[in-house]
This record gives sequence, C-alpha cells and structure tokens, in this order.
Amino acid sequence: AESLEGGMRAWSFAWNVARTVLADGTVLYQVRRVGKGCLSYLLVAGGKALIIDPAIDAAVFAQLAAAEGAQIIGVAETHLHADHLSRAPQLVTRFGVPRYLGVSTRAHFPVIPLDDGATITIGPTTLRVLATPGHTWESISFWHPAGAVFTGDTLFLEGIGRVDLEAHSDEALHRAQALVRSLQRLQALPAETLVFPGHTAQPPRFDSQPLCAS
Repeated sequence: AESLEGGMRAWSFAWNVARTVLADGTVLYQVRRVGKGCLSYLLVAGGKALIIDPAIDAAVFAQLAAAEGAQIIGVAETHLHADHLSRAPQLVTRFGVPRYLGVSTRAHFPVIPLDDGATITIGPTTLRVLATPGHTWESISFWHPAGAVFTGDTLFLEGIGRVDLEAHSDEALHRAQALVRSLQRLQALPAETLVFPGHTAQPPRFDSQPLCAS
C-alpha cells in the first residue's frame, strides 16, 4: 500500500495510460482517470491526433501527442457529460481545433454536429459515427475500421449506460427503448470488434493494459 501526496483531491485527478496499436497502425492511447474511472482516448494516425471524451487536463493530451510527433486536429465527444467536467474547452482554446458532438439542442457552445454516418478523418484513417441514443439523446459511438468502437456511456465492459439522468419516467422509458436499439446496433458490428468504453467501474490499474473487450 502507498499514500498519494495530496490525499483524496489528488486521487480524483490521478491518471495513467495504456498504449496499443490497432491493425492498421493507428496508435491508441487510453487515458484513465483513476479515481473516477473515466476513460479518454487519443488516436494518432499519419501524424494527426484526435481526442475522444477528454476527462483530464489538456496538458496530458498535449504531452502524449508530442511524444508521437502528432498534431492535434480535433476533440470529439460521445455525449454531454453529467458526471464530470469535459476538458474539451481547454483543448479547443489551446489548439484552436474543432469540437465534435452528436446533434443536440443542449449544447450552448460552438460544435460541429455529427449525424449518423458522418465521418472524421485522422490522417489516413476515417472514423465513422454511429448514432447510439439512450444514455442521452445525442449519444454517438465512433467506429474505427481496424476493428474498434468507442462507445462512451452507451456500452461498458460490464454494463450499460443509465437512462434516468435528468429524465422523468416517460422520458426514461423512451430513452430505455432507444438504448435497446442502440445496443442491438453495436451488437451487429463484427464479432472481433473491440469495445472501448467511456467508463470503468473499478479504478484502472497502473498496468499499461487497455481496458477493452470484444
């Protein structure tokens, strides 16, 4: 056992990373906020980098991108987060890059809205947007052609996203029905597709092993 300097406040901001390489050569960093179980991602291909669901300080992503010799070209979010602060505003300001989000009437800040089937290009790689509403109405997932999908809070490794946050009973019912359809859509992806979620229920170990499952 060890003590963390700074106590519980420091635990809230502690992080670690796992680096892996997808079949097409895309470098994937899973950035784990240990105390809250938030999982963020940095994808690097062809000298370009895209960040998904940043939950820790912008400097961390800047450091990782620099280590790969990559230019950050955008920040994409799977949904609007109710349980933690997004660091997308920091990154947008620091790097002057666009912020992507599923189509939403709740976003009161500049975004590039992403419809179902939209794409984001990272160097030679293209992510495809899958509309996966339920946890929130604007929830989307990002499918990578090398066999990975970033599901945000729609699908976890050991569960699914809640539908009752900021929702009355009728709204929660409609969102639950939408979530079932979204899960069926994700289930229809190739069996070897790796799921990279937006959260984990247990504090991520400092073991450099990405949290994912097919």
